[in-house]
Amino acid sequence: MHAFLFRFLAAGLPIVGSIAVLAVAGWGLRELLAERVRERPDRPVAVVLAVVIGVTVGGTLVWLGVNVATFGGENPHLDRYLQFLPIGLMIAAPVAIASVAGYAILVRTRLARVALIGTALGAAAMIGIGVSGGSVVSYANAQSVEIAIDQDAADLAARSSVLTLSISDLHVATTGGGTVVSRIRMRVAVATSRDIRIAVGNKTAWPRFLVKQEGNHPMLDAPTPPGPAFLGAGSSTMYDLTFDAPQLSDGGKPRIILASTYVEPTLGSWVMRMQLEDEAGQTFEVTAPVVIAATP
Repeated sequence: MHAFLFRFLAAGLPIVGSIAVLAVAGWGLRELLAERVRERPDRPVAVVLAVVIGVTVGGTLVWLGVNVATFGGENPHLDRYLQFLPIGLMIAAPVAIASVAGYAILVRTRLARVALIGTALGAAAMIGIGVSGGSVVSYANAQSVEIAIDQDAADLAARSSVLTLSISDLHVATTGGGTVVSRIRMRVAVATSRDIRIAVGNKTAWPRFLVKQEGNHPMLDAPTPPGPAFLGAGSSTMYDLTFDAPQLSDGGKPRIILASTYVEPTLGSWVMRMQLEDEAGQTFEVTAPVVIAATP
């Protein structure tokens, strides 16, 4: 429900704002054509000021957008400005309309003698409303995305609760005096409490098994061993897995590993993760803790 409200707010507020701008534009045009305004000598000046203010604001945003897009790169060219021109026009038009409306409002008050100030006040009000509305829309979008992510995670956890992992026959090979893990071999039993038909024929072979040491360590991926495409309710399927960890050296000779932040895995607490996709495209993910210790 909350996700729907945030999505509705994110989508509805721009529409309401557009309708409001059109309404203000219609009212401002009617006021400019009214007899008491047509007779004012500052009317043409107000229109020119409104256009100048709108173009200035829109042009400034176009300039900023182009400079941000080309920051640290090539010099901005005409095509870059043309890319941002529609955005500038979308900003310039409401600001100019608000400027005219500000002038028309002051004409109807005791401040009619200084009604030209209304062009600046109207533009400032529109910019403030636009910034505030943009912040609200941005917040609503962020909240709806966060809620959707949380809901997806909850759905995945509920769907995956039918699977359990059991680890046995753990064998660990080490280097570096017995502290660095080079290879892990284990048997993993996958039990399920309901029928699951595994997706086949895709680029990814399912199930996929990964292990990772807790902390800033690499994720190790084992080749998917042969197995059934159907996991029946109450069954337990065994997989023999081998995980090889990249090594920074080989017999004292350094190896080149592209990731400069690579941290060699060591003995300690790890997490086993199995990922699975069924024929319907639904994903499953289940984890199990595992302690990697030196094999006697």
